Amino acid sequence: MVEELESTFNSVLVPRIDHFDPAKDYSIYETDTADVNNRDLVKTFQKYSFDYLAAYHRLQDSTPISKEGMSVLGIDDGTKRVVAITIPTLRRHRHFFEEELALLKDSIKKSGATSAIIYTINTNESHEEPWIGIDKSVFSGTPCKQLQIVEVPDKLVKEWEDVLAGMEAA
Repeated sequence: MVEELESTFNSVLVPRIDHFDPAKDYSIYETDTADVNNRDLVKTFQKYSFDYLAAYHRLQDSTPISKEGMSVLGIDDGTKRVVAITIPTLRRHRHFFEEELALLKDSIKKSGATSAIIYTINTNESHEEPWIGIDKSVFSGTPCKQLQIVEVPDKLVKEWEDVLAGMEAA
């Protein structure tokens, strides 16, 4: 069974299927289940965010590095930019932003990346996401010249919740 967004089906999945060689190009995956509530959904998204965002970025094979509510997923081979995601519900310390910034700066310095993209998730909590509105000046002392913040649309999260609810009901 394959579950994918309509927008990437033709541009990502069809080309992969066309180049599929059943003799050598297959893997067996186990599935996970998650309760359909915001906290579990967000934790599940973080766990699988590497696979999800790999459809949009050519991420180098690496293990995501996490600190507080941020996971650095890797470096995009095509654009040489750091790809990260924030999960606000996983933030535990009052100084989480400084810890997330240090993680991101360290990843930029180690990779030599000249840009970074951070995906943020709206958890419908009363806290504002501190990365929204931040500019590249927070990366002074690094080679990073560009910062892009992408808010994962509520519509996407809602669609995902609906799919999981349907699967849970079945």
